[in-house]
Amino acid sequence: DLLTLSLGATREGADAASVQASLRQVLDETLKQVRPSAQPGQMDVRTGAFSVYPRYDRNGRIVASTGEPDGAPGSVGAHIDAATLGRVCALRSELDHYPEPFAPSALYGGESTFIYHAAIRHPDQGATVVGGIGVVFDSRPELLNMLRGGVAGRADMQAFFITPERRVLSATDPAYAPGDTLDLDASLLAAAGAGQGESGSGSVSCIMLHGGQYVIAACTRASGYREFRAGANADVEQEVLSVLIQSFGDVRAKSAL
Repeated sequence: DLLTLSLGATREGADAASVQASLRQVLDETLKQVRPSAQPGQMDVRTGAFSVYPRYDRNGRIVASTGEPDGAPGSVGAHIDAATLGRVCALRSELDHYPEPFAPSALYGGESTFIYHAAIRHPDQGATVVGGIGVVFDSRPELLNMLRGGVAGRADMQAFFITPERRVLSATDPAYAPGDTLDLDASLLAAAGAGQGESGSGSVSCIMLHGGQYVIAACTRASGYREFRAGANADVEQEVLSVLIQSFGDVRAKSAL
């Protein structure tokens, strides 16, 4: 059995640096208590980078930001791009959001990630948007942890999150970096995206050749996790596919059989 315990802390304040320092103090104190109990293979302790929360005004200028790593260039004073700002200002209610497609972002150190935006409204005039807030998903460790949890350390198995165009978002295979193209049968991905698996589940599998190996490849539509969501927001969320590849032998020439 596997038991996962997640601890979180939230701080509010007008000064981003003070808020960040307070959060790091809480994190450091917690780790001092937990890490001595860690045992390889029995109890693991993991920490992810803080999520970054930039807040910006009606003109797209970032006026505050929390969670930026120490030493990173501050985002305050920078601007959200015009296309994103336009989508945020057009959101109709507090329940609506706009997710930027998975792409490199200066708010994530130039790496690729998802950023989710919501509108900030005038306190007395709900229809008036006065700015917005973004949630920068910590994609690199979070997506990889999801995939590693599915593979469970098996050397003959690799897992991937990809787009329907086969662009890699994350992978347990070190040969693939975000943005690379996964060499996989396009018809398999199309069938998964169209929900052509058993009972319309969208999960499909087949035996094929991949990377000089005979493999079983399985693909399904990702259902999402926390900020990384799908299903209920299918009209605005970027479609993501989960792929699992298990190898069971090298391809051999007929003369070797």
